[in-house]
Amino acid sequence: MDNGGLVRTLARTASGRLLVGGSSEIGELIPRAGLAPLYRSLTTQLPDSNQLFGTVWRAVPRGDDVAFGLADRFILLDGASDSLLFWTKPHPSARAVSIRDTLFLVSPQEQDPIWEFREGRVREVTSRLGRLLQRSGGGYTARIGTTDYVLGDDSLYAVTPGSITALGAFEADEITASWPYAITASPGGALVIATVEGGAFVIDASTGRTLRRITRASGLPEDVTQCAYVDPAGGLWLCHDIGVTRVQLLAPLRTYAHPDLPISVNDALLLGDTVHTLNVAGYASFSVTPDGIALHDRFKLLDGRHLLATPYGLLAGHYEGIQPLSGGRSDSIALRAGST
Repeated sequence: MDNGGLVRTLARTASGRLLVGGSSEIGELIPRAGLAPLYRSLTTQLPDSNQLFGTVWRAVPRGDDVAFGLADRFILLDGASDSLLFWTKPHPSARAVSIRDTLFLVSPQEQDPIWEFREGRVREVTSRLGRLLQRSGGGYTARIGTTDYVLGDDSLYAVTPGSITALGAFEADEITASWPYAITASPGGALVIATVEGGAFVIDASTGRTLRRITRASGLPEDVTQCAYVDPAGGLWLCHDIGVTRVQLLAPLRTYAHPDLPISVNDALLLGDTVHTLNVAGYASFSVTPDGIALHDRFKLLDGRHLLATPYGLLAGHYEGIQPLSGGRSDSIALRAGST
């Protein structure tokens, strides 16, 4: 980014807006037919004294509202009015969680209220679900059908419009000790929890029982899994420091590596028959062949962090801005605070 920062997170709202968060900068990518998107800074809406606000680590959308999470506060975007609101965290570990059409702001301190951001303001609410998020440490969610699943420190919870149920067979101690990093739903009613120390756990969504654990012992190159993604064919993709591994949940693991692939993969997406990978040093795309992999494209990107599939193409967030990736390499879109 031209303000000296880097892109940390990308998010898409319900209406299709593409939001960007980075070092003392938040903004929007505006698509243009046949041209690179324009970047519109939202930071300029803030008083000058508030424009050096630090790093945005995560953007959590709910409808057209977005909570941008910083170390000590949230910057809350009201999608209807396009206005920004600073909200100081009551605790450094307070988090934003979007679930069942509600954007909760949750502190881990049980004496604190539960807050909701809606219609441009933060208000206290009485919410059984909010209290569950607070008590359990829940922040990672996934959905299968009409059921939302909340991964907490003490259990895995199934949330429907009329009930909240702790799944009794969930092995909370073992999974929590492995440091969960992401949760995703897979076809057939299973959940996959990626962890940074214990590989990936495949969980029966009806009971919470561990169906399978994917680790080095079962063929994964290492136990650090940094993202989990399920492709339309039902294959599970896990990112790790060696590359990416595709798992058919009832078949042997298959890991794809290549001398020209980036190591320590931070994010991966399958679009069509092409796998796109991103790490701190570069981008590479490839397809799977009977003999291994066929590399399509590769180039350097400084501190690549996040891939986002949009109706306008694939975007990569990295140190210097946003890189449109669809159709081969194109010029990076530098994000300049206060300009388009």
